[in-house]
Order: sequence, then structure tokens, then C-alpha cells
Amino acid sequence: MRGPEHPGQFRLTRIQLVNWGTFEGYRDITVPRKGVLITGASGSGKSSLLDAIAAIMVQPRWLAFNAAAQQSGQGDRSRDILSYVRGAHRRDVDESTGQVTTTYLRTGATWSGIALTFDDADGRTVSLLRLMHATQQASSPADVSNLYVDADQRVDLQSLRPLVENGIDSRGIKAAHPGWWTNRQYNGFASRLQRKLGLASDRAQRLLHKTQSAKNLGSLNTLLRDFMLDEPDTFSLADAAVEQFEELSGAHRAVVDAREQVAALEPLEAISTAYHRAVEALDLLEAEQHHAETFFTRHRVEIADTLIAACQTTLKSLSAEIDAAERRERDATAAREQCQARIAGLGGHRIPDLERQRSSYQDILERCRHTLADAENRAAQCDLTLPDSPAGWPGWQDDLTARLRGLDEEDSRERDANYSVLEHRVKAKDAVDTLSTDLRALESQHSNMEAALLLARTALADELGVTTDELPFAGELIDVLPDQTQWQGAIERVLRPLARTLLVPDEISSRVAAAVDRRSWGTRLVWERVRPDSPAPSTPATTSTSSGASPTRPGTLPGKVAVLASSPFAGWLTGTLARRYDYRCVDDVSEFSRLDRGLTRAGQVKHSRTRHEKDDRWKVSDRTRWLLGSSTAGKHDALARALDQARAVLQTAIEAADALDERIRHRHSLRTNLTELIRTRPEDLDVDRARADIDSVETQLRQLRAGNQELALAESELPGLQEAESAARSETQQLQVDARVRHDEMTSLTTRRERWTAALRRAEDVPEKVREALEARISSPRQPRSDRDDRLDLEDLETLHRSTTTQISEDQRTTQSDRDRQIKLAENRMRRFKETWPQRAADLQDGVDYLPEYLRQLEQLRADRLPEFEARFFDLLQSQSRNNITALANRIRISRREVRNRIDPINESLMRTEYARGRHLQVRVCDRSLPEVRDFLRELQQITTDSVSDVMEAGDDPQARQGAEERFLRIQRLMARLRSQELVDRRWRELCLDTRIHVEFRAEVLDAESRPVDFYEDAGGRSGGERQKFVTFCLAAALRYQLARDGATLPGYGVVALDEAFDKTDPEFTRAGLEVFRDFGFQLLLATPMKMLQTLEDYVGGIILFQNEPGRPSRIMVSQFQDPGAESDGDEVAREERDDVQAPLL
Repeated sequence: MRGPEHPGQFRLTRIQLVNWGTFEGYRDITVPRKGVLITGASGSGKSSLLDAIAAIMVQPRWLAFNAAAQQSGQGDRSRDILSYVRGAHRRDVDESTGQVTTTYLRTGATWSGIALTFDDADGRTVSLLRLMHATQQASSPADVSNLYVDADQRVDLQSLRPLVENGIDSRGIKAAHPGWWTNRQYNGFASRLQRKLGLASDRAQRLLHKTQSAKNLGSLNTLLRDFMLDEPDTFSLADAAVEQFEELSGAHRAVVDAREQVAALEPLEAISTAYHRAVEALDLLEAEQHHAETFFTRHRVEIADTLIAACQTTLKSLSAEIDAAERRERDATAAREQCQARIAGLGGHRIPDLERQRSSYQDILERCRHTLADAENRAAQCDLTLPDSPAGWPGWQDDLTARLRGLDEEDSRERDANYSVLEHRVKAKDAVDTLSTDLRALESQHSNMEAALLLARTALADELGVTTDELPFAGELIDVLPDQTQWQGAIERVLRPLARTLLVPDEISSRVAAAVDRRSWGTRLVWERVRPDSPAPSTPATTSTSSGASPTRPGTLPGKVAVLASSPFAGWLTGTLARRYDYRCVDDVSEFSRLDRGLTRAGQVKHSRTRHEKDDRWKVSDRTRWLLGSSTAGKHDALARALDQARAVLQTAIEAADALDERIRHRHSLRTNLTELIRTRPEDLDVDRARADIDSVETQLRQLRAGNQELALAESELPGLQEAESAARSETQQLQVDARVRHDEMTSLTTRRERWTAALRRAEDVPEKVREALEARISSPRQPRSDRDDRLDLEDLETLHRSTTTQISEDQRTTQSDRDRQIKLAENRMRRFKETWPQRAADLQDGVDYLPEYLRQLEQLRADRLPEFEARFFDLLQSQSRNNITALANRIRISRREVRNRIDPINESLMRTEYARGRHLQVRVCDRSLPEVRDFLRELQQITTDSVSDVMEAGDDPQARQGAEERFLRIQRLMARLRSQELVDRRWRELCLDTRIHVEFRAEVLDAESRPVDFYEDAGGRSGGERQKFVTFCLAAALRYQLARDGATLPGYGVVALDEAFDKTDPEFTRAGLEVFRDFGFQLLLATPMKMLQTLEDYVGGIILFQNEPGRPSRIMVSQFQDPGAESDGDEVAREERDDVQAPLL
């Protein structure tokens, strides 16, 4: 009597179903240990039963229902967990819509359950359950609740109904059955069933599921690569390399970041040196300025001492000279007095009085001549003639007074006209200056914008350290379309506020706000913070739709302009035009009545229903006032022409003003002459009377001297004596003056010296360094000196003092400018450093006071952080290139040998059963020559060829460091491609790392002498039966390999399900295929549509017959064969047939 099949091997003994597909209610199916044949008409439910088993035994990510019925083997997409829970059984056509709909047996809230019981015929039982519940609203598989159960005992699935039918009560189930393991997720459940049933891995589960649709498996390569060979660890090695590369990349980023920080901070050293040099120079200059007065006072004292001594010496000499001069003066006075006494005694005492009278009359004559000549000249200039006699003067001067009043009246009448001429010249000059400035600005900055705005933008850009291109005016980005130029003047009026707006990128807007606030710009500056390519903000005047700005309408202003597409502000500007400036351009102002906003060619603008505007401060066609356009050619020509015209107007205005000036000068001269003539008296012009007075005096003198020889002699001696006396007196006086001057000088010097000495006593000492600097300044050949000698006097010293003070002030301004420039350079660089590395400079500001902190950061980077980062980078670069990448390359190279080792057990299994009489099937491993793999291995080789340690030993060798950088970049490119999610890179990664693809498999049929007599590369070109036989042998061998590891004779898990198996083979091929499964020790669940039942039943222990009537639940009939060698209860017949009566509907 024979015992149970293969004790110790887990086989399926019982299947329980509740509401699974068309199996309505509860079904309890006993499975013979020898296996079972599942048959019935197509659509009767055979695959549903196998899908129920798969729903427990296959992980959801691989689960494919009814895969055998699909040519691709990918599963039936119309079947899913929800369709099985609901009981989909028929498709109908909706007569109202014509759509195909699915009819379900269960449409409300329902539950389903599957229970599989396994027995090893050695006392161990395992029950695996999947409980499911769907609410009435459930519409997708994700809406189905699941609970997976593992119980080491037989389980009655129906007994769980109260705990599942109203929703899965996992706590209630756990409480009722504390020994059961439950989980709502499959992952933990998969690990338990693999461990308990003896499934070696996920791959074994997947291969078992693939076996169910084995008839669709036609490629040996697919079978062995996907279902026999484990995924190579090259993927994990590559993942590890990629993951660890992040550390290397981080180290490289740290090195690069540190180097960039060093590069960013290094200029601060030179700036700091220059700054401190300027500060030291300013300190010295300030000290020079502070001590200059003391320095020069000391020099004043020294010079004063020298001058006082010289004065004392001079005064002694002058005192002797004065005594001698006074004696000579007394002698000369006595001689002159004696001569005068002689003259008086001789009757000449009246002569001096007469000579004084003659001298006085001569002065009067000279004045009369001068006055007469001046009056005649002034009269000639006024086209007048002086009166012939004094009697005519009163009437003549009255005429002059009347004429003077006439000049005043004429000036009053012409005053307004004169002002107009002068004002015209000023305006013409302003126009030329303005046009010249605009033309120069346009030529230098290639912009149509106003010169003042361009100047402000340039200053702002310089202060921010950006280019003017980064701060465009809106008008520079807007062009009027070539065919709409007749509208440009009017468009300019509407868009002028927008055109003058400076567009500022969002990232620098805070800096712009601060810079704008710091100073006065001399013009009206409007700027807008803009995020590039962002839409314009809505305003009350904006017309918009739910999707943003309304589209440009034909005939509107936005339709007549174009925005420079290359500008990052194009999106914002386009939106702004569409939203804020949607003005309808009309030919006739009468059309305004039906518009909210409109514009005429003449420049009249309608802003709203009530507000209109027409700005005619300049002509609408005046191109010199236009601001729009990315091209400046048109405005340049207009400005040039306007400038020529303005210069011509200015020349005319200058000529008119010059003529006016000439008239004014003439009238002024005429008025002056008339006034002076009116003031002139007739007696001031009487030359004849003055001559007569002189003649009278001279006659008296001649009469006194006539006939007196002694008097004449005395008179002739007197002038010489008077001259000698005058000379002696002058000499004495001069010497006295010299003495007083010297005395006053000495007194002044002494007074000043005392004051200077007192000041020196109060002043602090001049530091040696400052004194030397000041001495160098006054010794400079550039300093002014007197030409008297090389010695300094007080005047020279004061001149030197002034020039030195001026020079110090100039040097201070220059040095302050240099210091401020260094401060600005330092602050800009510190600001950029802080913006780039905010965490690094979190506690620092960008003021010059923080410059030492930034330099300490630089020293720290040089001394510690950069060498540390570089050492770590080189260490990681060496370990990655030597370890990870070398390991990956070696793993790929030895993978072929490992594949061959994995195939050997399969070949051993295939040698256990004849493929045909005297023939055995063997699998050969052949290398594939893949260019991508060769290139990949070559790249790995290049990375690991050079020694990174050589680079590390190279120190600061730039060439060696460059080599390390290039090696890193090569690794970086490789790692980037390995982690890329791009389809082409993912395919490349799989091709290079999946070593199963690096080989291909060929099956050989060997004769008794192991000679190949037939070859299979795949099942192509074979008959259906041959293909199924070939696939069956390969599957059986692969299954035995996966399920009977570690040299076991039998697999620990023996259940193999085959759906629609052997539907294309003859009985001989079928027996050969089944024989290999039996020889390998498998329990077969064979599903077939009523074909070759007699052949198949020899390999199973029973049959399950399915019946299904349209629109009704499936019915099951189970027959278990009598095994002649098995034990019998006596009541059991050789073939039992029963109708498994369905339980009440649940």
C-alpha cells in the first residue's frame, strides 16, 4: 500500500472561495495531493480559480489575471480585484448610449474571501487567506480593503463572515484567533509564505506565476533572464556607487565652493592693503593738518630770531648815519636862509607870492583846456555844437534836458521788445543745449530715452555693479510695427509714462530701492520690480479674463506695437500692454462716443467714459520727443536735423541780441554825454581869462627883476641852496624812516615772537614722523620761494604755509576718494560674498568694519578648510575610483562565469529526464558582444587607471590637480548617467549593468554520446507542440532550480499551475512534458478546455469540472480518482463524482 505523495513537500489540499468572480457564495474544493485536472467549457471559470490562487501566491505588482488567454501573456486588463469581488459575468450594450457596459452579480457592498490550505503530509498545515471588502461606492481596485492571514491550521472561511461582511474587522479576527498572523499589506505576508512554504525568493514566486501562462513563453532568453537568474548585484553596486558619489560630489562641491570663496575673498587682501594704506595716509595727513600750525610757528620763531638780530645790527648803523645827516641838513638850512635874507634886502620879498599865483593860474588854465576838449568831444558824439558865448548856454542846456527825457521815454517804449529779444536768445540757447545733450546721450548709450534718465540709470548701474542692459527702460523694448508708423506719435503720448519706467529684476530690487533712496537723481525716476516672464499685475483699468490678460484685439494700441522677444521682461511687458493700454485706435473722434478708451492720430486720448486728454506741449509728429524703439536711427536723424535748425535760430537770435546791445550801448553813451554837458558851466571853459591872469603875474615879475644884478645873482643861487637843503632833509628823513621801519619791524617781530612762543608752549609737540613729512613738503622744489636768496623769510614761510595746507587738503581729498573707492570695492565684494554664501557670512555685515572678519575667513579657508576639503575630496576620489568603480568593473567581468555556474544546476535537472528517446536537453551560455558594454568597461578602466595618490603627493602641482579634476568630471558624467531617469539613459543603464543581457542562451539537444543533434535559440520556427514541449522542459528545470536549492532532491514547495497547457501538443509531447514535471516532484494543477483528458488524468489525482450558464453563477463538479496503491475506507468508489452544492448566497 503506497503512502502520500512526497511527504515533507508542501502541496495544495483545499481551496475555499466566497464571492469570487462568478462563484457566488461559498465554495469548498478539495485538491488531491497528486494534482488535479481543471476543465470545462471556455468561460466556465477555470482561469478564475487559478486567478484566485494567484491572488494569494503572487505579489500585486506582478499579478496578471487570465494571462494565458492573452497572446502577450501580460494579463487581461478587464479583470482586476474589484471585478472579481463584484462578480463581473456579462457585457451588455446600453441602448441609449451605445456603450458597452459590464454586468455584475454583486453591486452593493460585498465581501470576498480566498483560503488556500497547504499540507506537507508530515504533520504540518498552513492556511493562507485573503479577505476583501468593497463598499457600494467602490469603483476601482484601490477602493477594495484587504487583509492577508497566515494560520498554521485548517481554517473554515465561512466562519469569518460576521467579521468581514460589514467591513474587515482585523481586531475582531485577531481577538477570535490570536494565533493567526494578519496584515493589510502584502510585503510582510510574502516573506512569511516564502519562508513557510519553502519559496526561495520573490523570483520563485514570479516564475510560478509565469508558469501559469507558460504557453505564451517562447523565448529561452526571457525565461532564464527574467525568471531563473536573480538580478545581478551590479545594480546595487552601481546604486551604491551613485549614492556614495553624492559624498564625493559633496566633497567636490565643498572644494569648489571653498575655492570660489577663496577667489571671491582674495581681492579683499589687495583692497584691504590699499584701504589701510589710504587710512594710514589719511591719519598722517590729518596729523599734518593738525600740527602744521605748530610746525610753521616754530619756523616763524626761528626766522624771527634771525630777523630781530639783523634789525638790531641795522638800527645801530642807522643811528650813526642819522646824526651825520642831521648835521648836513642844519648846514644846508643856514645857507638857504642867508641867501633868502640877501634877496629880501635887495627888494625881492614879493617874488615868491607872485610865483605861487602864476603856478595857481597855470593849473586853472590846464583844467579849462581839459574841460573844453571833453565838452567838444561829447557834443560831437551827440551831433551838437557848443554855444558861441556864455549867454547861449542856458537855452542850449534846456534843449539837452528835453532830449534826455526823450531818450528815457524811448527806452520805456522799447523795454518789452528788448526783453523779448533777450528771452528768445536764451530759449534758443537752451534748445541747442538740450538737443546736443540728447544727441550725445543717444549716440553714447544707443537709447531713445531722455538724457537725464540715461544719466540716472548709468549712475545707478555703476553703484549696483550691474550693466545698463540689466536695467532697461520699458520704451527701449517696445517697437511700433513698420506698417503702423503713422500712429507712432499718438502711441508715444499714451505709452510715455510706461516708456520712461525703469524695469528692475526682482532679485536686485531691494538693492535698487536702497540705492535710489540714498541720493538725489535730478529727475523723476519711476522703476518697477518685475519677475522675468511674469504677467503684469491687474489694475482697476485692466480688462482681463480668467486666464489672465485679454488677447490683443485688432485695431487696438497693443496690436500696433511689438515687444522685444529676447528680453526677460517680454512676458511682463506684453501683459502690461494688453491689460493697461488696450486703447482702440480710431480715425475719427466721433467714434469716441461708443468706446471707453480710444486714441486718434492727432493724439487725443480717451481714458474712460468721461476723461479725455490732449497734450500739445509739443507736436505729435515731433520725433525728437519720441521715446519708443529698440533702434535709435530715426530719432538720431530727427535730433540732428532739429539741432541744425536750432543752431540757425540761435545764430539769428544772437545777431538780434548783439544789435540790441549796440543800441543800448549807444543810448547809454548818449545819455552820459548829455548829462555831463548839462552839468558843465560856461566859466569852466574860459581859457582866455586864465591866460590873461598868467600874463598879468609874469609882467609883475619882470618889472621887479629888471636892472637889479645883485638880486638876480642871489635868486640864481637860491634854487641850488634850496635843493641842497631838500636833499639833506630827504636824506635825514629817509634814514629816520628806515630806522623807524627797522624799529617797528623789530617791535612787530618781537611781539609776534612772544605770541608764537606762547602758542608753542601751549601746543603739543609735533611727532617726528609728522615733522619729517612737513619738512619734506616745504623742501619740495614744487613749493613757491622768493627770488631774493635761498633763505626762508616770513613771507616765504607764510606762502609755504598756505600752499602746504592747500596741498594737504588736496591730498586728503584724493586719499579720501581712494579710501572711499576701496570701501565701495570691499563692500560690493563682501555683499556679493554674503549673497552667494549667506550661511557662511550669517553673522557678518558688508560694512568695511567687517573687513578683518572676511580676511580671517579667507585665512581660515586657506589654512584649514580648503586643505581639509581637498584632502577629503582626494581621499574619496581615490576610494571611489579604486573601490566602488573597480568592484563594479570586476563584477561585470566575472558575471558571465557566475551565469554559467547558475545554469549548471538546470542542466543537471534536464539530464534527469529524456527530452526524447535517447535525447537530453542542455542549455549553453554564449557571450554577446555589446558595444555599449565595451565602452562602459573601457570608461571604468580609464577612471581607475591613474593613481589618485600620485595626485595627492603632487601637492600644489596645478597639472596634477587638473588631472584629479578631470577624473572627477569623468566619474560625475558616469554617475549622472547611471542615476538619470531619461528613457535612453535607463535603457543604457540596464544594458550595461544587467549582466544577464551580456549573455544569450541556446538549448542543444544531445544524443547518448553528448553530441548536439538539434538547437533551440528560442521557440520561433517550431510547431506549436514543439514549442510547448521545449518551454515545458525549460520551465520545469528552472522551477526545480528555484524551488529545490542547496542540493535538495525535491522542491520544498511543489504546486505548479498550468493554464491551457498542452493545447497544441500531441499525446506523446504532452506525456513527455508532464513526465518531466512528475520526475521533478511537482503537484500539477492543469487547466484545459476539455482536451486530452485521458492523457492528462494519468498525472493527476482528480478532476474539477466547471459549468456556467449565461447570467448564472458557475457550478463545480469534483471527482477524485481512486489510487490503486493508496489506503481505502471501503466505502469509497474508484471514481467519485459529486455536485458541490453551493452554500447560501452571501
